[in-house]
Amino acid sequence: MLATTQEGIATSTDGGKNFRPGAEPVMAFLSWPKTDALYGVDLNGELNRSTDGGVVWKPSGKAPGGQPQALTAVDANHIVVATQDGIYETRDAGKTFSKRLPVSKSGH
Repeated sequence: MLATTQEGIATSTDGGKNFRPGAEPVMAFLSWPKTDALYGVDLNGELNRSTDGGVVWKPSGKAPGGQPQALTAVDANHIVVATQDGIYETRDAGKTFSKRLPVSKSGH
């Protein structure tokens, strides 16, 4: 089990009873659809992938649209990221993103 913290990713091997303190990198959101496809996005929208459960992370792309608000990895290549200005989708593990839904801003 993994959890995001201000210090980095905290890990638990006993179902969440105990966690090791957070370790770099710092991610805002995580999504883990397959054993070899753990995704994390940081506060700047940098999408990273780990194939070994979070030990080693490699950059896989950058989500457009400002600070991420949510992350869902549908499978090893299909990821959806909600950001400040919309919802973006990649089907190639972060190489390219398409805007799927803009965020409407209410005027005053």
